[in-house]
Amino acid sequence: TGAVLNIILDPLFILGTEGLAEMGIHLPFYVPRMEVAGAAIATVIGQWVAAIMAIIFNLTANHDVQFAAKYLKPRKDIIKPILSVGVPSMIMMAIGSVMNFCMNKIFMGFDGQTPAAVFGIYFRLQSFFLMPLFGINNASISIVAYNYGARQPKRIIKTLKCALCSAVVVMLTGLTVFQIFPEVLMGIFSSGEESTALVRMGVKALRIVSLHFPLAAIGIALGASFQALGIGIYST
Repeated sequence: TGAVLNIILDPLFILGTEGLAEMGIHLPFYVPRMEVAGAAIATVIGQWVAAIMAIIFNLTANHDVQFAAKYLKPRKDIIKPILSVGVPSMIMMAIGSVMNFCMNKIFMGFDGQTPAAVFGIYFRLQSFFLMPLFGINNASISIVAYNYGARQPKRIIKTLKCALCSAVVVMLTGLTVFQIFPEVLMGIFSSGEESTALVRMGVKALRIVSLHFPLAAIGIALGASFQALGIGIYST
């Protein structure tokens, strides 16, 4: 939800009503052109909506988990194994953020903002396919861990096969979309004087970078098994 809302709000806040009108999209309301600030606002709104939905769903639909202060007493014997699995996940997510920051610093060294803009657009479009992949990942971790505790190796293998096949299908879909429709995807986020250069550079970037999608599916889907088995350092 956060990723989809971000993708929808990005062109709205970055280009504004006037920018979208230049692309032939006419809105019944006015939104000012905010450019980089608009991208940041879209991200914040997407994450807030996703967080609020998660809280509401847990309070209304998840009757197995009760939320109250009395249940939040820290226990070392429980926290330690959670961190053994959680810390590698934190590191992997942090690496992505650090990479994003470093890449933007590199792109800012080029003339103009087109390379940085292309990378920002790619990162958002990529998340549209990576989010389902991480969802499959999180689900498989729980199932594999449960069956590891129950000493059911056949179920573990079956779960990993299902997770791998699902992940590959999702990322092959992403690869296909990026290879066939890169102009359409880039056109959603581009307008103005630099539009042509941005689309040309973006089309080339999307087609090259998306070639790794099937490899990402394999790495992420199978990497989850290490976290589920309590050896998260291998995942990292």
